[in-house]
Amino acid sequence: MALDLHRRLRACKVDSKLIYGYGSGIAEDPSVANDQNVKAIGTRFTVIVNYLIHRLVGVDILTGNADVLRRAVQACDVVHLHVPHHYYLNFNWFMELIRTSEKSLIVTAHDWWFITGR
Repeated sequence: MALDLHRRLRACKVDSKLIYGYGSGIAEDPSVANDQNVKAIGTRFTVIVNYLIHRLVGVDILTGNADVLRRAVQACDVVHLHVPHHYYLNFNWFMELIRTSEKSLIVTAHDWWFITGR
């Protein structure tokens, strides 16, 4: 959904940027490898550590490539959050980033994780 929305916005000449967690195998998605407006932030290290810590204490403590995400949020007008739950993002850190940047946040639910947890 997010990639489709990003591509439709770009087709309408909207300056859209897409930041996603990671593709299959905790790697960049080859279908967007040549798109300069799409970046993955999840790293193998971040995902594995967050997965293990989450299994032990129920939280994700790291954010992969946090500087990339921070710069993207600072540069944008609106943030669209779609799938924040695949062990690449410290959700509390992200929400604090949104709060302190005073950016508008739009949330669409990929699934019911926001209500049910993992």
